[in-house]
Amino acid sequence: DVDKAQSLLDAKTAADAAEKAKQDAAKKAVDELFNNNTPASNAIKPATNQATIDAAQALVDKVTDPTVKAALQADVDKAQSLLDAKTAADAAEKAKQDAAKKAVDELFNNNTPTSGAIKPTTDQKAIDDAKKLVDAITDPAVKAERQADLDKAQNLLDAKNTTLTAPKVNAYGVTDEYITGKVDANTVTVELYINGVRKKVSTPTNGDFKLYAQGFGLKVGDTFEVRPVDANGKKGPATTGVVLATSASPAAYNLTVDNAGLSSKAITGTAGNGFTTVRLSIDGTIVKVGQINADGTYSIATNNLIKPGSKVEVVGYTDKTEMARKTVSIVNDEKPVLDALTIDDDAVKGSVTAGSATSFRVSINGSLVKTGTIAADGTFQSSIGKQAVGTVVTIEIRDTTGYNTLRTASVTVTGSAVVKLTAPVLEKMDGNYIVGTAPKGTESITVYEDGVAVRTQNVSSMTVNPDGSFTFKAYVAPSATSVQVQAKNSDKRMTSDLSTALTK
Repeated sequence: DVDKAQSLLDAKTAADAAEKAKQDAAKKAVDELFNNNTPASNAIKPATNQATIDAAQALVDKVTDPTVKAALQADVDKAQSLLDAKTAADAAEKAKQDAAKKAVDELFNNNTPTSGAIKPTTDQKAIDDAKKLVDAITDPAVKAERQADLDKAQNLLDAKNTTLTAPKVNAYGVTDEYITGKVDANTVTVELYINGVRKKVSTPTNGDFKLYAQGFGLKVGDTFEVRPVDANGKKGPATTGVVLATSASPAAYNLTVDNAGLSSKAITGTAGNGFTTVRLSIDGTIVKVGQINADGTYSIATNNLIKPGSKVEVVGYTDKTEMARKTVSIVNDEKPVLDALTIDDDAVKGSVTAGSATSFRVSINGSLVKTGTIAADGTFQSSIGKQAVGTVVTIEIRDTTGYNTLRTASVTVTGSAVVKLTAPVLEKMDGNYIVGTAPKGTESITVYEDGVAVRTQNVSSMTVNPDGSFTFKAYVAPSATSVQVQAKNSDKRMTSDLSTALTK
């Protein structure tokens, strides 16, 4: 019987050991499906696939203990669920990548970005639609590759859609060798036409061009055309020039413009004697023509056409040919709003539109005395001391353009607009109290003992008299030998003189 028991025990021990080995093998296989070999991480390793999960499942199936097996099976199921989700996400990402690649490739000739050319049908909408698909890609490397091809297509479309502007042609005299001027950055070559026939072609350098013009029979008053051509051979708008008698001196075509504000009624400046008219251009459109005075000055009415953000230019013409163009600096001409100043005030105060300026300077009777800072809400003030009647105080605003002479305002000091309260009348001492009368307009009194202010009393504790004055009764220290009272109002300028002293 002992031998039988030993045999049974040996068999059980062997079975337990075999079960333990199965459990250990299954747990190791299951754990290794997850990051950090930890199912609780809720994330599988990049290397985990269906084969590794199936292998782990086969080991779990061999476990006999139902409790251990159930726990291991739960982890296998978790890994399977995570793999299924990853597989679905990978498939969705692959679909996005394929759709984006197809859309981007189809922008190019032969559906090949390396062709370096887009299809004739490729427009901005096609590029924008492809971009939406590229933006949906998650993989950064693939997304960057698609974006690079998309950028290439955009650049090619931009180049295709580039428009040329008319050249700026300098004044040309009949004896000059070259017709010169400027073209925009998209111009690759410049052509000279005389009587509709192309005579010369040249390549501009940094936007400057020269076209040899001798030998073509040009006479004073004849016209010629200069036309730009882009990299694709597309021709832009031509500029017509007039052959002048002589090359004028630079001063003859010197054009100046004065700064102007949004509310300016006219644009002013000077023009050399080579010009016959000046014209006002707003946002690229000629809107007004001005005449040049005998002294070379001009003034062109704005007719309130200048708006915030407008590009304003003055264009100088000789007959019908543009000879010079100058941009007008449109500056803020909002003037500061100043408070009135009287001889009682010791500070100048005012305001501008919030955010339109940072500081200001103060002049008194034409002499600069100090500067100050403008608050965020646009208000400002500066202590200047009390000034005499007739003093002129001027504020000049500093904004992004510096001190702006168009943003100045002045205020002249006037006489006082405030009448001081009359001094209180002290009538008698009533024990330790002084009795007296304060004038109409008083809001409080201050009691002085032996010349020192010691206490105040509000009119709310006084008796109002029919004439609007107040009868007061105020405490006085027994040690005081003399008493005075001063009437006050919330406007400090109304503070009265001290009353006549009452000696105890």
